[in-house]
Amino acid sequence: MNAMRGSMSFAIVCMVKPVNLNVTTWSNTTNTTLYCPWAVRTGNHTIEESFSNEFAWSKEIQSLILGSFFWGYCISQIPGGWLADSIGGRRILTFGILLASLCTLLAPIAARFHYITLIVIRFLTGLGSGVSYPAMHALWGKWAPPSERSRLTSISYAGSMLGVVLVMPISASFCDSRIDNGWPLIFYTLGGSSLLWIILWQFLVSDTPAESRRISRAEKDYIIKSLKDVITYDENKLSHFCSVPWLSFASSMAVWAIVVANITSDWGMYTIETNMPTYLAEVLKFDVKSNGFFSAIPYIYFWINILISGLIADKLRSKCLSTKNTRKLLNTFGQACLCISFIAISFMDCTNWLVAVIMLAIGTGAIGFSFSGFLVNHVDIAPAYAGALMGISNSVAALVSGFGAPYVIGILTPDSTPEQWKTVFFVAASVVAFGVLIYGIFAQGSVQEWAKPKSMKENKEMVKLTELNA
Repeated sequence: MNAMRGSMSFAIVCMVKPVNLNVTTWSNTTNTTLYCPWAVRTGNHTIEESFSNEFAWSKEIQSLILGSFFWGYCISQIPGGWLADSIGGRRILTFGILLASLCTLLAPIAARFHYITLIVIRFLTGLGSGVSYPAMHALWGKWAPPSERSRLTSISYAGSMLGVVLVMPISASFCDSRIDNGWPLIFYTLGGSSLLWIILWQFLVSDTPAESRRISRAEKDYIIKSLKDVITYDENKLSHFCSVPWLSFASSMAVWAIVVANITSDWGMYTIETNMPTYLAEVLKFDVKSNGFFSAIPYIYFWINILISGLIADKLRSKCLSTKNTRKLLNTFGQACLCISFIAISFMDCTNWLVAVIMLAIGTGAIGFSFSGFLVNHVDIAPAYAGALMGISNSVAALVSGFGAPYVIGILTPDSTPEQWKTVFFVAASVVAFGVLIYGIFAQGSVQEWAKPKSMKENKEMVKLTELNA
């Protein structure tokens, strides 16, 4: 899913004719060999135009194309989470990825017809992809024992970053190909491989442990027993569908803490994800192959940190910290590192490209710790409604940050100068810092009273009445 989402951010570098900016205007010398070594490798002093650059789209049009994915992405989150909690995450994720895969295959045709048709196709791709995280949260709410929750969710979400790691260098290789101008191969490969994935998903995955034929009876009993206080597997699905406590969501500060953290973290992440290839090309002057390689490096670190953070979180929770404090600690650490890296990067240009790449890797990788912070917190406070909650927070985040970040960056960087990019990074650092503050104050780690299934509340009341009568 993340590979399909991020495919456009790299492909657009190959698709669009570059802004013809002379790197000498950014320094006090005409000797670009001394200051911009990557520009020299292109054989001239401007960003090189390749045979694959078919479109003369303005920065505003590019921002609309990059942001259109998130219009659809935010619309499907809440209904996707609601349905996943009610009828099962497996089916919802299947339908979503199927739609996204087919639209990804159609993207090259749409782009060559008109940029508006490409915007529509990317909107539909986002619509299908939007159900992914809520559906996975709904599944983990029914599958993950509390003591293993951070580890299991981090392993699954690490896969999303692995997709980004792979798509960057592969896309760079395709952009250099002369087959159909190269860049369409990015979309054909990702769309086709996603269709193959759907077959495996349907064959291997079940909505609940009780329905699974691929785990032992002992494992099934262990999972069900570990979640017996927060999940009932035999609840009427229609009743569950109609009983989602929407008003309780809206009045809970624990929910709002997650929503704000989701928005601000995504602003930082989308600043990197949707615009890093453009930044590397326009500011650091990387050619296409170098761009693909260096764009992947931060996500390798990201992927590793997601895995590590899950282990750290579960260890801290079992040894010395409460769930609430563990989530706050890991979230604050990850987001603080991101803020520092943004501030450092804002002072970089092609004269110190290596330091810029290192800081990008540190900042992007540190986001991985947040995956065991706010991102898994929905399952902590409301496992029975984790899909719906994830749908709400991710939907608002996609609307505000997914569309907002690329659009704001397009407005702030009309000439793509380092000074304009400095503003971009300072804005991103400020937004992320605000989220750290709000989450640090209001986040919770225990199941909220309104999140407990109705049948369990009734049993609790019966126990109290029995004790009083006795």
